[in-house]
Amino acid sequence: QAFDEAFGDASRTPLLARREYKLLGTESKRPSAWHDALAKGNSGKLSESAKAFEILASEPKADALAWYNSALLRAWLGDNPKSLEHLDRYVQKESDETRAAEAWALGEALRLGDEMIEQADYQQHRRLVRYSNQQAILSLLQEWETAGRMIGARQVSEEGVLTALVLEETSGLIGAAAPSSAGLGAYMMLIGDVLQLWHPNPANLDKLMIEVKLKLGANIVEEKSHLGEAQFGDVTIEAMVFPTYGKATAEMVAKTTERAQNYFEEVWTHRTLKSLAGNTPIDAAGQFVLRRKLLGAILFLEQSFNGSAPRTAKNDPAGKLQLYDFDRLRHKLAVDTAPPLPPIDFGAMNTADLAALDVGPLTVEQLEKAHKAALALDAGDLAGKFIRAIIERPVDPARPDLFPFFKYLIDQALARTDWESALRNVEEGLKADGERNGSKRQGDYELRRAQLLAKKGDAEKAAEAFESLITRVPGELKYRGSAAETMLTLRQGARALKFAEAGLTEARTQGNRDVEAYLQELVAAAKKQGG
Repeated sequence: QAFDEAFGDASRTPLLARREYKLLGTESKRPSAWHDALAKGNSGKLSESAKAFEILASEPKADALAWYNSALLRAWLGDNPKSLEHLDRYVQKESDETRAAEAWALGEALRLGDEMIEQADYQQHRRLVRYSNQQAILSLLQEWETAGRMIGARQVSEEGVLTALVLEETSGLIGAAAPSSAGLGAYMMLIGDVLQLWHPNPANLDKLMIEVKLKLGANIVEEKSHLGEAQFGDVTIEAMVFPTYGKATAEMVAKTTERAQNYFEEVWTHRTLKSLAGNTPIDAAGQFVLRRKLLGAILFLEQSFNGSAPRTAKNDPAGKLQLYDFDRLRHKLAVDTAPPLPPIDFGAMNTADLAALDVGPLTVEQLEKAHKAALALDAGDLAGKFIRAIIERPVDPARPDLFPFFKYLIDQALARTDWESALRNVEEGLKADGERNGSKRQGDYELRRAQLLAKKGDAEKAAEAFESLITRVPGELKYRGSAAETMLTLRQGARALKFAEAGLTEARTQGNRDVEAYLQELVAAAKKQGG
């Protein structure tokens, strides 16, 4: 009966903490080392099995389930810190977001285990007050009881141990009816001459302690603080309300729903959580791995709340009446949508891996990383494939300039002496620049065209291209210098002299002494070639 109460369908313990877990990956196709590790675990050799799976997990491109199984084994062995480390690796590597979230929800439960206080987001803050006057404490308890704030009081032993819940102090308008419900101020236990109060939120406890000190005053002879592990019921206690005087009313369901909605959606979402690497739920929602952990944290909240929430109606003995719909919280944090694509480690890929990539789902940023990875492997054609995919994407107002990408394709064609492809890429680039970028790079493309014609050996067309560019932008001295230099490389002294002298005149008009000296050198070089 005790086992069923703890682990059965009517248990208030979160399902993720009481369900039966099994080692995964039993398919026959797996290697013998895997099945050996499974056999050890299933036969009770937990330490040996854990070490075996940890070895499997450390291998290159290891199966994510190796991390899951090693985490499960460490949890069975009571090594919660190590189990949590392995679950963290599993969450990062598991391809299915739902399974990853469920694993992290298990990790949330492990954080409540022994010696996990430093890693826990939910802790039990306790204050112990030793007093010298029995009448003073009785007066305080009477005051709480009269105000309807001390509920559920019961004596748990013949030695006079008294337990109860002390509700928050609520103040209403003068003459208004007393509130029918309130949140928890603290759990209370009275043992002899020691009053103990505890709560998972230290702010709530501090508020009640101020009240205790005011009432007991000089009767307090000693005070201590203690930090301990939270219970599952503590996790969502702030989202609950309790009936004053211990008398439930018809409005309790609505009051509980209202408080839960405010706590989960307005309070919890802004708290920094250790399980989210110090991020708030709002900040974690947009990050790939943290989104998975956030979903796990919400699942843990959901099961904890549904298990701890009070039974609310006589016709609802199993507590199935939904007091809060956690899909509201998932929607508010925008984690009820399809999961994002997993991050890709392009640097770890070889040429075959990169060639097998489907460029369709990749973002422009991912395509750029794939391009760089291909370049690092001297896979020029493959690198060009990713650049072409970027160019063919719809217009992105945030990234209108495609010149660096077209330049790569032009240079790639030039390396193959494929003049037709190189010049075609120039024309495509010019067109795209006009459509997307307001023709801001027109000069760069036209300069590249003139230089390509020169490399091809067509001096006449190269000169015409330079003339057209200079006529359109007469004040840009770098085009005039480039034209003169290019003609010199073609042994076209007369054309080089013409471009250099015209540029020298423009440089003097602009008063640009540095470029003037440079063009004078070009003039002299052109004359030596017979210009």
